[in-house]
Amino acid sequence: MKIFSFLVALCGVVTAVYGQTPSVRYSNNFNFGMSYTSGFLREPLIGGGDTDMDFLGLQFDYVGLFHVSQGVAVGAGTGIRHLFRLDNLWSDDFGDADFAQNYFSVPLYLQGRFRFIERRVSPLLVASAGYNFRLGSNNRSWEWNGVKYKETASISSGFMVNLQAGVDVKIGRRINISGGPYVEYRQGTLQSTNEQFGDFSYSGGEGRPWRYQDDLHLIEAGLKVGMAF
Repeated sequence: MKIFSFLVALCGVVTAVYGQTPSVRYSNNFNFGMSYTSGFLREPLIGGGDTDMDFLGLQFDYVGLFHVSQGVAVGAGTGIRHLFRLDNLWSDDFGDADFAQNYFSVPLYLQGRFRFIERRVSPLLVASAGYNFRLGSNNRSWEWNGVKYKETASISSGFMVNLQAGVDVKIGRRINISGGPYVEYRQGTLQSTNEQFGDFSYSGGEGRPWRYQDDLHLIEAGLKVGMAF
């Protein structure tokens, strides 16, 4: 929460300093990104010996920017992050189980944007840093050998940083289109609780829930496009 308070306070300072300057222009920026995201755990999940997790990453952002000079803009942004897990460690064991795992989060961050030349087409560099807040958890259930299983999993809130390089194109006086590759790092904790219900005669005993928790480092690389006006 200290990081969150710092981001809010710094955003307020930027607004107070630049918002009253006539030469400073404000712009609305909408961005969409799609990526491959790799997650790394310290210890393997129960039921498999792999410490890697693969995701399809989607993100949508809104950023409000103050253009403090011809090529420099600073501001704050938010949006939504969606991770869809691509691999499954237990799919061979449980067959037809529904293993679609979705994780959602909302970031809050500060951003600096640098447009290098004052022409219609210019190289672009964007840097962001902030905090990513967990939004809900993933729930799934399945049945195997007369036993019903229910799992609740989540990726906790954590620090994030994003860097994008690309091209910015002016369309008229107020509209800009941009695009290019980006990489984003997000820190969190993977937490999972597995419960068992039903007939335990197969295993010869009562089922007990097990819990798993470990640090998860997410590295996301993809392509982002955006529009500003």
